[in-house]
Amino acid sequence: MTSTSEYYQNKVAVVTGGTSGIGLALAEMMLSYGAKQAVLADVNDENLKRETARLNTAYVDKVLGLHCDVTKEEDVQGMIRKAAEFGGRIDILFNNAGAGSVPA
Repeated sequence: MTSTSEYYQNKVAVVTGGTSGIGLALAEMMLSYGAKQAVLADVNDENLKRETARLNTAYVDKVLGLHCDVTKEEDVQGMIRKAAEFGGRIDILFNNAGAGSVPA
């Protein structure tokens, strides 16, 4: 076991923007290293449903998908509460959600 995999063992992780790109890759990596559970938080409900189901197939009952718009405080508070209930705690929060804009 590597020191990296040891670090993630039995950790509960929350990843915002967790259903695509870097966020999804990070959640999968943490699960592969032995994370206890991962919470995917995202605004894209289609991706959320698909990726939560896919990861729960590979890592049975270790993944929770939550709709969360990080620009809305009530969404963030609800996501944190539900994530803590799911895992019993939160060890890692990877705030990956974001959007870019291109100047006109």
